[in-house]
Amino acid sequence: MFWCAEYQYETLYEGYPLSPPGPPPREDMNWFCSDDLRFGVWILQWEDPESSGRAVPYRRSTLIQQKPVPYYPPLFVKSADERKWLTWIVDQYGFGRYGRVLEDGYIWMPQ
Repeated sequence: MFWCAEYQYETLYEGYPLSPPGPPPREDMNWFCSDDLRFGVWILQWEDPESSGRAVPYRRSTLIQQKPVPYYPPLFVKSADERKWLTWIVDQYGFGRYGRVLEDGYIWMPQ
């Protein structure tokens, strides 16, 4: 079943997409709302991923875009609580993709 049909309303909260779901997991994150008000997501400009001991693997993928902000909403969100952690992570070369920044600031991206 397509995500929007099954989970869309369970992922919304009051004020979405204009307002973030709460305080950011890290101080260097900003809330982004698309121009057409379709979605909102945290943005993290991760300038030096090597300093954290976690290199960003570069792979060709349609999910990795050379954009400072996403042009498509995050997919496969199943609850409003997940929006606290979902983040568009942009590396030092300007490539962005969805990942998660957990409460302790740990950055996770799919491989």
